[in-house]
Formats: sequence, C-alpha cells, structure tokens
Amino acid sequence: MEYYKKLEKKFQEKVNQFINKLPKLDNNWILVAVSEAGRNIANIISQKYNIKVQRFFIEPVRCEYNPDCEIAIIDEFGNIEVNKLLQMSFEINDETIKRNADLIFNYKIKPMIEKERGNLEKQFIISDEVQNILIIDDNIETGFKLENIIHTFKNLFPQKKIYLGVMNVPDYIFSILILLFVKTQISEATSIDFFAISPADNFV
Repeated sequence: MEYYKKLEKKFQEKVNQFINKLPKLDNNWILVAVSEAGRNIANIISQKYNIKVQRFFIEPVRCEYNPDCEIAIIDEFGNIEVNKLLQMSFEINDETIKRNADLIFNYKIKPMIEKERGNLEKQFIISDEVQNILIIDDNIETGFKLENIIHTFKNLFPQKKIYLGVMNVPDYIFSILILLFVKTQISEATSIDFFAISPADNFV
C-alpha cells in the first residue's frame, strides 16, 4: 500500500510540474483527453482551473504478427490513417488493415463511446463558446497518433486554436516534436503550440 501511495504522490508531483508549463486556462478553454491516462491528467488540470474535460477516442491498429507494430490508427469518426512506411516494410495490404481497423472500431471504440456518452448517437462536439482546445496525453512515442488528431481537429474546428500538452516525452523524440509542433514564424499556419515536460525536467 505504501508503494502505491508513493507512486500516486510522484504522479501528482509530475502533473503539477506539467501544469506549470501550461498557460493560464479559463472558460475559453477545453481539455480533450485522447487516452485514459491522458484523462487522469486532464481531470487534475480541470480541478485546478474548473474547466471541462472531454474524451476523444482513438486507438492503434497493430500488425497481426507483431503487437509492437502500430500500422495505423482509427478514431471515433471511423477515420483510418495508415503508416505507409510500416505498411511497405511489413508488406501488409490495405484490406488487412481495414479489416483489423473495423474490428477495433466495432468492439473497442464503440463500447467506450456508449459507456462514456450513454449512446452511440452522441458525437464528439465542442461548443461554439470554446476558443481554445488543449489536447492532453500522458506520453508520446512517434507522434503519429497526435499528428493525426491535430489534423482531424483542424478540419473539424477551423476557427479554434489547438494546443498540444503531453506530460512525458522521450529524449529521442523531444527535439523532433519541437520542430513539428512549436509555432514558428515560418510554419505558423501548419503547426501548433506544444507544452511538455522537457527531457531535462523529467525524473523517474
């Protein structure tokens, strides 16, 4: 029991460290959790700033014979995005990916939506009053999932500002993410503000 209390305390400390990286949030913001771990983080942020949390469902589609290989992702709208490089490397055809994605959608995403919202007819929406969307996840590996979420949200909510907050970022990918997501003079139209605990801040 003492061990788990220490883990919980450490998690809370790290979330507080992450919160310190964020801008001041108010009712013009909404937190969108894209995983259950992300929801846990978002709930703590929500308590601090008294703002709403919503869950957006997106799941990996894995290679049939290699569970570590995320060949694609599928979201709650049924959008499938394939990692073309992995598809070519593993020589997996489109039909196989589509079949596996449909299974994930029907037997994992749909039940989660029904449990979360009460029925499958309630789609993910964000009110017109909200101006800023902060996407929350606990960690990032390749950026493939979050890159596609950002693309989807930019299409769905073109008038809103979209931000990304990820608590844990591995050393090997942090500098790449800075290039991909931090707003710059050159790529302001296609990138977003990115908040994270940098590798130098991380502790285990």
